[in-house]
Amino acid sequence: MLKRDLWKFRDLSEACENLEKRIKRKERKLSSVKSPRATDIPRHSEGNDFADEIAELEELRVEYQKKCTSRNESYCIINDAISKVKDYQNKEILRLRHIHFMTWNEIADELGFEESTVRKKYAKLFDHVLKTDVG
Repeated sequence: MLKRDLWKFRDLSEACENLEKRIKRKERKLSSVKSPRATDIPRHSEGNDFADEIAELEELRVEYQKKCTSRNESYCIINDAISKVKDYQNKEILRLRHIHFMTWNEIADELGFEESTVRKKYAKLFDHVLKTDVG
């Protein structure tokens, strides 16, 4: 596991979340518009807004699928590296930080440690995981 794997997973997770929001907004917009009848749509016309909106929605869905597939591949790399850590608490620190994107304070609350303790454990653990090329 490398730092770039962690950043890639985080970026892809954010991209998937943003695309999902855009898709939902587009679907709400389209569902609120009265669907035109086929006979009402001008043939060979420029600027058919309804058809353009549907095409854009489909493009968003394709992009979402691609990003989510990449995110899932990144997740497997990170999860594999985390699963090789023997100590349960250390494994949880990595999982909470890099899969659930929790803050140091949230991790400390979850595990019942001081924030400084979590940061120190993480620093030692992270260096070890990267140096020994776990995953």
